[in-house]
Amino acid sequence: MALRHFYGLLWQKIVPLSDAAISIFVSGLLTIITSILSMKSKITLRNLAMTAALGVSAMAYAQPIVIEAENPIDTFECKPVSDMSAEGSEASGGAGLGSDNAHKGAYMQYVFEVPEAGVYDLSVWYVTMNTRWLSLQINNQLENIMACDVLTGNWNGVPGEKTNEDGEVVKLPGVACKTIPVYCEEGENFLMVRAIYGYSPEEDRFQPFTPNIDRFELVKSDVQMDKLRDWTEQDQIRRECEDVDAQSGDARVSGGREGFSGKAGASVGQSGGTLVYNIDAPEEGVYKLNIRYATWNRRWISVKVNDQVRSYVGFTQTTDSWGNDEGDFVGQRQTLVYLKKGMNAITFGQYTKTGKDSSEHGDSAPLDYFTLDLVNYPEMSEPEIEVCAYKAALSDMAEWTSTFDNSLFNDHNEHTVATASGNNATVTLEFPWNILVSGYSFATENNTDEWKVELSEDGDNWRDAGTPVSKSVSGRITTVILENPYADPAPVRYVRLTVDGNEPAALGEFNVFGNPYVSAENHNPEGLLPVDGTVDYVASHAGFDTGDWHEGIDKLFDGLNSSQYTIAESGDGGMGDATEVTVEIYLSDPVEVASYMLSTHYSPSYYGSRSPREWSLQVYDYDNDIWNVVDARNDMSFAVPASTLVMNVAEPMESDCIRLVLPNRAKQATHLSGFQMYAEPLFSGTETTVAAKVSAVAIAPAAGAVEISSTDVAAYEIHTVSGVAVARGTAVSGITTVKLPQGLYIVKAGGNVAKVAVK
Repeated sequence: MALRHFYGLLWQKIVPLSDAAISIFVSGLLTIITSILSMKSKITLRNLAMTAALGVSAMAYAQPIVIEAENPIDTFECKPVSDMSAEGSEASGGAGLGSDNAHKGAYMQYVFEVPEAGVYDLSVWYVTMNTRWLSLQINNQLENIMACDVLTGNWNGVPGEKTNEDGEVVKLPGVACKTIPVYCEEGENFLMVRAIYGYSPEEDRFQPFTPNIDRFELVKSDVQMDKLRDWTEQDQIRRECEDVDAQSGDARVSGGREGFSGKAGASVGQSGGTLVYNIDAPEEGVYKLNIRYATWNRRWISVKVNDQVRSYVGFTQTTDSWGNDEGDFVGQRQTLVYLKKGMNAITFGQYTKTGKDSSEHGDSAPLDYFTLDLVNYPEMSEPEIEVCAYKAALSDMAEWTSTFDNSLFNDHNEHTVATASGNNATVTLEFPWNILVSGYSFATENNTDEWKVELSEDGDNWRDAGTPVSKSVSGRITTVILENPYADPAPVRYVRLTVDGNEPAALGEFNVFGNPYVSAENHNPEGLLPVDGTVDYVASHAGFDTGDWHEGIDKLFDGLNSSQYTIAESGDGGMGDATEVTVEIYLSDPVEVASYMLSTHYSPSYYGSRSPREWSLQVYDYDNDIWNVVDARNDMSFAVPASTLVMNVAEPMESDCIRLVLPNRAKQATHLSGFQMYAEPLFSGTETTVAAKVSAVAIAPAAGAVEISSTDVAAYEIHTVSGVAVARGTAVSGITTVKLPQGLYIVKAGGNVAKVAVK
C-alpha cells in the first residue's frame, strides 16, 4: 500500500511538468535513492514519498509558466509568423504570432493558471529589428504599455550584429525579451495583448505592428507591488468628435457620415483651426488616446494637452471609404497622453507633415470619436511645457509703449506674462514705415470679449482693425485673420491693443502681422536688391507659369507683395524629386547681409500650408569654394496671409553671391511674394518705453507661503514649474502672503518674475 501511495503521489507531481522538468525530476530522484542506499539508512517508503514530493514541489514552483504565442483562445487581425521557425528561435518549435493591424484593433487573448496570487514577472519573447509597441492587460486591470526596443539580429530568430554610431560592432540576440511585473489571481487568469501605434526611431515613423512574438513567460517575483485596479468600460472616457467645447479657424463638423456611429464627425482644415475638448480625468497619469477616423490618403493632426508639448498623430493607414455609409470600416489610431486629475483641455489642430509618411492633404482625416483609457506606463512622465508663441512677426521691429513691462510680452514666449495694476491697459506699436495689417495674435488667460485692436495713420486718430475673417485659439494664444488689406489699401503706422475686462490685465504675448506698404509701386523698404526686376539671379525652379497663371520666379523680385512666386509640387516649375529649391543672387559688389525679409501674399486662393516653414540663407566663400550658412530657420509660421517675417542674420559674412534655400516639403507647393536683404539689422531688440509707473515689487519665500512686497496695488500669478496655475490675485500696498504647499513655484507680480522654493 505504501508503495502504491508513493507512485500515486509521484504521478500527481509529474503530470503538470514539461519534458525538461520530468528529466530534472527523475535525475534528482535517482540522486536521492542513491544517497539513501549508500547511507544504508532505515527509512520507510512513506518518508521517501514525502521527501520526493517536497523536492518536486520546490522544482515546480521555480519553473516558469510558459504561454506559447501561437496558442491563443481568441484573436483578431493576427497571423502566424512563418519565418520564426528557424532552429533556436522558438522554445517549442512553434511558429509564433504577430499583427500588422493596430488601425483595425488587432488583439490576441490567452488564458493561463498560476498556483497562488501575487506579483509575477511577465516576460515577452519576440523578434523585431525595429522598435514596436504592445499593450498587455491582465484580467480587467489597467493595460500595461511595453516598448519592445531591445532589437534582434534578424527576422528569423538567428543572432546578428550591427555597427553603432561609434563604429563598434554590437552583437544582437536571435530572440529578445522585455519583462514587466504584473499581479495575477490564484487559478485562472486572462492575458489580452493588443497592437498599438508607437514611434520607431530606427524607421523614423509610427508603426501599427507588433513584434513577432515567440512566447510569454511568468515567474513568481520578489517585487512588492499592489494589484493594479480594475479599469472597465464604465471608466472609459468617450467623446464624439463633433461634441466640441470650442472650435476655431476652419475646423468644422461634417454631415452625412452614417459610418461614424450615426453621427456627423468633425475635421480640421488645411488653413488652420482647432477642435477643443474639455476632459475631466478621474486620476492623474498616462492615458491611451484612441481616435476613430476615415481617410483615403495620409493626413495628420497635432494633439496638445493643456500647455504641454504637442505631439503629432498621423492617419497613415487608409480606410475603405470616407465613412459615408452605415457599417463602413472606421480605422483607429492610438497615442499616449498625460492628463492631470480634474479638467484638461485636449486640442486637435491642423498639421501638414513633410518627410517620411508625409501628408497627402493638408486637411485632417474626418474624425469620428475618441476614447481615453488610463494605462500603466511608468516610463512616461508629464511632458515639458511648450512655447507655442510665433517665433517672428512684423511687430518685432516696432517701437513699443505700454503700461506693462514690454519685455515680457514681446519675447515670443506666452508663459512670461506681464500684469498691470488694474483691469485696463494699452499697448501701442509704432512701425518704421507704413504697413498693411492682415492679422494679429495675443496670449492671455483672461476673458478677451472686451479687448480690441485699433489702427492709425498718425497715432492720434484711430479706427477699429475690422471684423475678423477667422479667429483661432490654441492654448493661451488667439490668432485673428483680417480681411484682405490689398482690396482697399489703407496703410497705417500705428497699432494699439486695449486690454479691458473684470480681472487684472495680463498679457503674455502680442504680435502684429502684415506686409510693408511703403508705396503702391514698392511695398518693401529699399534694400540691397533693386525692386524694378533687374536682379541678377538663377533659380533651380522657375515657378508656376501656365496659361493665365503667371507665378514665376520674377514675382519674387518685382517689389510687390500682392504677387507671388509659386513652386508647384509637380508640372511646370514643379520641384518633383528635388531635395531643395535654390535661388542664387549675384550682386555687383560684395556685401555683408545683416538682415532680410520674407513675405507671403493675400488672395482668395491663399493656402497657409504652402508657406515655407524652414529655410537657410547662405553666402559663397570663394577662398574655400563652399556655401556658408549665415542664418537658418525651422518650425517657422507666417501665421496669417500677407505676412512678412523679419530676421536678423546670425553670422554675417561678406560676399557678392548669396542664395536662399527652401527644402522640398514633399507633395506641398511652396509660395513667396517677396524677398529683400539689408546691410543693417532691421531691429536690435524691443524698444521698451514704459508710459506709466510700474510698482516696485519684491518676491520672497516664507514658511509655507510666498510673500509679495509692493509699493502699490499689483496683480500676481503663481504657477508650478510645470506651468499649472495655483494662485492669482491682486497684491495690496505692503506685504501680501499667499499660502502654498511645499514645492517650487514661478511667481509673477507687478512685472517681476521669480522662482521661489516654499518649505
